[in-house]
Amino acid sequence: ITSMELLKNETKIIKKLSGSVTPNYIDDFYLEDNYYLVEEFIEGKTLNTLKTDFNLLLKRTPSEITTFNNKLKQIISKLFKSLEYIHDHGVIVDDISCSNIILTPENKVYFIDFETAYLKNENPLIATTNSCYPKTIYAKFEHKDIVKLWYCIINLLTNASSLLKFDQTGTETLKLFTKICLEMNFPLQLLNKFMKDFKLERNNQIFFINFIKLGMDLEKLIYKRDQLLNTLVTSSTISIEGKSWCEKVDNYLAINQLGLNLSEKITKRDIQGSDLDSQLAKILLDESQENLSDDMLSEDFFKDLEYEEKYRLLTILNSKQKKTNLFRKLVKSIISNNIKYEKDVPYLIIEDYLSPYLVNGNSGLIIELIKFSISEQTTEYDDFIKKLGKGVEHPYAKSTSLYNGLAGLGLANAWLYHYFDKIHYLETSINIVNHICDYSIEKNGKFILIDPICDEIKYSYSHGMLGQFYFFETLISLISKVQNTDKNYEKIHLTI
Repeated sequence: ITSMELLKNETKIIKKLSGSVTPNYIDDFYLEDNYYLVEEFIEGKTLNTLKTDFNLLLKRTPSEITTFNNKLKQIISKLFKSLEYIHDHGVIVDDISCSNIILTPENKVYFIDFETAYLKNENPLIATTNSCYPKTIYAKFEHKDIVKLWYCIINLLTNASSLLKFDQTGTETLKLFTKICLEMNFPLQLLNKFMKDFKLERNNQIFFINFIKLGMDLEKLIYKRDQLLNTLVTSSTISIEGKSWCEKVDNYLAINQLGLNLSEKITKRDIQGSDLDSQLAKILLDESQENLSDDMLSEDFFKDLEYEEKYRLLTILNSKQKKTNLFRKLVKSIISNNIKYEKDVPYLIIEDYLSPYLVNGNSGLIIELIKFSISEQTTEYDDFIKKLGKGVEHPYAKSTSLYNGLAGLGLANAWLYHYFDKIHYLETSINIVNHICDYSIEKNGKFILIDPICDEIKYSYSHGMLGQFYFFETLISLISKVQNTDKNYEKIHLTI
């Protein structure tokens, strides 16, 4: 099959569909042994460029949810009606993806790219594959298009299709999407259509609802922690990852603490350079080094630092120096220079991004402020900590990692529960455990957690399973401490 034959096939198809839900045919011609097809220009954007607008996992107010759901119902209904029109004209689209659908400013949808489409009474010219749906789909003809469109919608609205890299049947993707829909108030009319199109029985829907209501109690959390620990201790050598020396040291210390197989050892001598990252990494690595350099102890020094450097200094001051006045001055600098409010909630601003995460956002600052408050027996930051906490209460993120994902958010909520003893922080933290475990597979008999933004399995502390294990372990420890202070807690049973 040549590209010219495919383009001629598209000419035939769009002529048949006559422009109602596709660009209009204008002309086709040969020029210097090449074949050209001219189609109508459609003003709009392909769906794959609109994922931020249609992200189902974002935190929204009740009024925003209503507006969002109304738009979803409108767009998704148009998608299926347009597909029905195409099918009524005897055409099977086959290659359906977010990059092959245009949405106009007036919310009209157009299907494009019909090179591999075919008439139902003819054989397809060539098979198509797409990473947003399973490699094998057993449905045929029109229903196969419907299934592919749903996987396209799943890919547009969520990151559930990241599981397809490890589960080529699509079963786990469908389960996760259903769970997300139920939690995020996905329009019931659309959810019912989804379940009908995939022939999911009504009792399957009840199962998903019951699964969410059951939640995960402390024993189940411990079980998941133990499964993850078994995976880590029986794994091969773990590489020390990191874009900076501080990140490499974090990974090295975490691997070393569990006695896991290290790919290499890091000493102070290995850390070359006189930049701040190198200096801080040496302090983090050398437990015997109690003194920061004199220039690091001046208020002028940290005034113009990037937030992540200030965060590293906070952790060092908390764990090593206990220089309370400098800690307070550093926090004052962060509040003055690194905080931006959105809907009365303070966030750490990294360039133009409001970050809720660990090393560069709300989560890390919350934890360090709580540690300081406990150590110094002060309540001076309590109101600010609660405000920061509103920025980490959403149990979804693109990544599941510790540094820049769900595990960091869960860790912050665990500390908030430990400090304020409010059950909603614990519920959020357990929700996050559940969502991290949603992205799990079994490989060679081992429990494996994956990060939906990565194409490979990672074991590191900063961006892999070791960091997720640290979150699970810390949550169990903090739950136990709170539990031991309250005689009424005979048993903790957690619900989502």
